[in-house]
Amino acid sequence: MSTPESTMEVPTDARKSTVVPRPPIKFLVGIEDKPYFHWQLPILAESLCNKIPEGWELLVVISNNHAPLSEDLTRILVTYDLTYFTAPNHAATHAIDFSESPKGYLAWNRIQPLAAVAEHVNNDDLVCLMDTDIFLYQDLNLGIFPTGNALGENWHIKKEPFFSSDENPKGIHLQTLLKAIGCSQPFKPGGVFVFLTGKTIKNAKFVQDCFRFTQILYLAGKIADQTKEKIWMVEMPCFALALTANGIQYDLINPPEFGVKFHDDEVISSGSFYHYYRKRTEDHAGAFYESPWCKGDFFASNLLEANLDEFYAVARTDQEQYFFQLARTAKHKLGLSTRASQPCRRLPPTQTPDSILEWVKTYQGQFSGKNGAHAV
Repeated sequence: MSTPESTMEVPTDARKSTVVPRPPIKFLVGIEDKPYFHWQLPILAESLCNKIPEGWELLVVISNNHAPLSEDLTRILVTYDLTYFTAPNHAATHAIDFSESPKGYLAWNRIQPLAAVAEHVNNDDLVCLMDTDIFLYQDLNLGIFPTGNALGENWHIKKEPFFSSDENPKGIHLQTLLKAIGCSQPFKPGGVFVFLTGKTIKNAKFVQDCFRFTQILYLAGKIADQTKEKIWMVEMPCFALALTANGIQYDLINPPEFGVKFHDDEVISSGSFYHYYRKRTEDHAGAFYESPWCKGDFFASNLLEANLDEFYAVARTDQEQYFFQLARTAKHKLGLSTRASQPCRRLPPTQTPDSILEWVKTYQGQFSGKNGAHAV
């Protein structure tokens, strides 16, 4: 997946000439062995192919309680020559709020990869923990990467109090939480894109505290009677809280290539890591600018087995076309065929809440993502 001719010394900023040693980046994702990840993972891997320097790689942690891997996932790991680890599935086995139900919290499995790879990275490696619903758009920009512990500045985490809203102003002040446990260090609001040195993730208490802060915030959100959507975000600040509480220094970074609102942009920069998380609602389009497509349509099936040519043909932007071209390439490499033709949907020409609502009603249920043979 790496490109041998790349150098390990790159400019600290693409616009500057100063050259500093740069640690190898280990991109790290956590997945489950389900169809939802059987298409996201190869698209991410394909986007990195022949673009990352020697020594950089994509590491995959599979939260499956060390069960045997499916044939579909095995094919992906072999085809893209990915280093992988199996791990406990805390989301399935550990209740986060036992007073309400025995159910876990899916984002546990975003933290677990840190513990899984701790013994397999060097102290001077830099681990980039990120979600799977991301792809690299065009060429890699080496100048955007930090050289030590760093978190992407995030407006959700910055909001005071955390997870408050106009509908429900209740929340928790993260700096006050730290003071309550005797920590006077200033809190810096970062998350989503998480860069940690190998030395940091070898610190077992730091990783454990990521779990602990997540559970504290989850329970606080329940007490504050917040919505499921708000409570879902409680994992986001856990890394910054754990770093601060343990006196581990980190920087906030905000390069546009690590943005989280690209769905509002008709044009984005080469080297951007596109996060296609946005859901289609009555008020706005899907994961790309003026596009009806969203990942939720393929929660229970494999996108790569759909008719990707149709999606490519109606894509509104270069970045959406690039995404579906990555998907087509991954489909070819994995030897997958189209199982059923899926209807392609276009948004109404005028982007207004009423027109989008009418569009959603028209197509509701026509694209439920049940064309695959796999169960969730």
